[in-house]
Amino acid sequence: MSVSTGRRRGCSLAWFRARGLLLAGLLVGLLGGLLVCFLGASPAGAQLAARAMRDGAPVAALTLVAERIAVRIDRQVATTTLRQAWRNGPEGRVEGSFTFRAGDGANVAGFAYWNGDQKIVGEVLERGAAKAIYETTVSRRADPGLLEKSGEGTFSFRIFPIEPGETKRVELEVEQWLDRRDRVVEYRLPIAHARAEIDLAIEDPRRIRKVRSPSHHLSVRGEGTGSVRVEVGDFLPIAAPRRGLPAQELVLQYELGDGPFEPSAWVHRDAGHAGYFTWALAAPAASLELGQDLTLVVDGSPGEGGEQARRAADRMIERARASDRLNVVVTGPKAGPVAMLDRPAWATAEVRARARAGVDRVAPSAHVGDLAEAVAMAIDRQEISPRSRTLVILTGQAPSTRELAGLVAKNGGRTRIFTVGFGASVNRASLARLASESRGRFLLVESAAALPERIDRLARQIAVPVLVDLQLSAEGAEIELLYPRTLPDLYLGQELRVVGRIRGEGKAKLVLRGRAGKEVKLVAPVDLALARRPGVARSWGRERIAHLLEDIALEGESPARVDEAIELALAYDVVTPYTAFLAIPESELRADTAQSLAQARQQKLALLRQHPDATSALAGTEIAGGEPSAGVVPVQVPLAPPAPPSGGPPDASAPPTDDLEVRSGGGCAACAVAPTAARSESPSGLGGGLGWGLMGMMGVALLARRSVRRSSRGVVGSRGW
Repeated sequence: MSVSTGRRRGCSLAWFRARGLLLAGLLVGLLGGLLVCFLGASPAGAQLAARAMRDGAPVAALTLVAERIAVRIDRQVATTTLRQAWRNGPEGRVEGSFTFRAGDGANVAGFAYWNGDQKIVGEVLERGAAKAIYETTVSRRADPGLLEKSGEGTFSFRIFPIEPGETKRVELEVEQWLDRRDRVVEYRLPIAHARAEIDLAIEDPRRIRKVRSPSHHLSVRGEGTGSVRVEVGDFLPIAAPRRGLPAQELVLQYELGDGPFEPSAWVHRDAGHAGYFTWALAAPAASLELGQDLTLVVDGSPGEGGEQARRAADRMIERARASDRLNVVVTGPKAGPVAMLDRPAWATAEVRARARAGVDRVAPSAHVGDLAEAVAMAIDRQEISPRSRTLVILTGQAPSTRELAGLVAKNGGRTRIFTVGFGASVNRASLARLASESRGRFLLVESAAALPERIDRLARQIAVPVLVDLQLSAEGAEIELLYPRTLPDLYLGQELRVVGRIRGEGKAKLVLRGRAGKEVKLVAPVDLALARRPGVARSWGRERIAHLLEDIALEGESPARVDEAIELALAYDVVTPYTAFLAIPESELRADTAQSLAQARQQKLALLRQHPDATSALAGTEIAGGEPSAGVVPVQVPLAPPAPPSGGPPDASAPPTDDLEVRSGGGCAACAVAPTAARSESPSGLGGGLGWGLMGMMGVALLARRSVRRSSRGVVGSRGW
């Protein structure tokens, strides 16, 4: 073969390779553009969503132009300070209507917004007074803000006015307990802006190990110690969809270095007052084949709650093990519930298929009053045996108060009952009470996206009870007002957390007793000297309020319950159906609203004097128009200063650079798009995605051209040229 022929064939081969690369580039570029458009879409699944309202009707969406997040995790208590900047369009003055998804068990502990350079700090007041002041002030076209609880784990707030082209900055502070599975603690944070800046720190004396994220690149300092700092880098756009994560959500996981079944306890105590405590114990994960009799009660009603309940039932049926016996009861039409079997049957492939078909066969019914009847049928069809008996209720409904008492009595503690509610509007009170009285747990599934992971985890955990018949007591001290009131059984990989009040001096012991085939005693020492851990006190306050609200929902609004719920909510700064955050500039107050606000503040200050131990637990909050609580020094969460803007005159509508800067590049976390100036105006858009696609095609074309040249040179060189 001649050299020229070899060159031609080499060049032809290189061209075919290059053409293949070009075609691949076109495909990758197009898919990449679509993927980026999808990942960079508007923050529909984000924590905070906003709409522009005019005369009570939505007119447009506000544009999120910047986001900064500071996270402090102290012994599994996460405090998240979320700062966002939202820009109004040029069309006219609007009211900003915001919906905030905090998650189950989370509490909004702070609310503020800015008028230009002035920060307007919100304060928790009685809800009726707060709404009246807000509405009166809005009618005068002034600048108040109001935050209320709108559902389970969901809050809403309004800010008025937002002028044409104005950028309105808001701040929320959220507290929540992070559940632990075996050694692993997990923190989740939906991210709304593609270039959110995230500053995260973890403190825990049990040592923090193996800090990781399936969603983002991380840079970790201090791993293996009790103090860790995490820098959150770019979003991983390929890994997240594979793991079933929302497109823009930070998932952080880390392990704690304590031993299995090693309880931990923390105390907060002020001079002259009883203390507060949090006691926690995590069961290790294990692979044990202990069988159970599992009965599912499935909601057959129409609507999203019923649909999700049936999806969850399919997943739990599929995960039933050969060592389990299975039965299913579905709430059906008015004729009554439908049971698959008279008694639980071994979970063979045939039985699982029959159970799934039974769930699918029951058509959604408009009759929603038969849940209690279905639960009663499921209890009746249990067999008396030494096997573990578990009943899981999957529903968007809830039994009435009268039915609830009958179901608890009928069960008599023989069967562990777990209740799973779907959606933010589910009646939590009755489902939580039914589970707690039966040594089970209540689980809230807020959205369809969270369903697979939550249900799969529940199915794994309930299969193996580790410790049962639990009781917590104290040696050397007295404890009272424990929550949960009835301690649930502890299952593999689950965590038990108990909060309460404690009286005593000096050193004491908190003792958990239970059974694991034999009697078990677990001890956690505590020191009742004066101790400052306000988060422990706030946790107890929220649990006590939740208990009162549960009683109100089930047994009615007695004056004593309502008064105590309002008092504690005002003392511990908790947003409830009876309280709300109000933020209003003092300059916007007229004589009537100033008098109403002064009366509301006097009411709160009087309650704080009655609860001085609660007041001390509020360190770091600001009340009464920005003045700190009596005897409390405000604590500001530090945020890393932003980088200076890159050239050009500053935008008059953008927030000043000393707090939250609106900019197009730098500090990239959760990056899914190129840092272009156009992108800074909106975190979504087709242009950004197509731009990435074109860049990808250009890059592959250059590689293909280089491949042709290299191939040609390689053929010639091999012949001695």
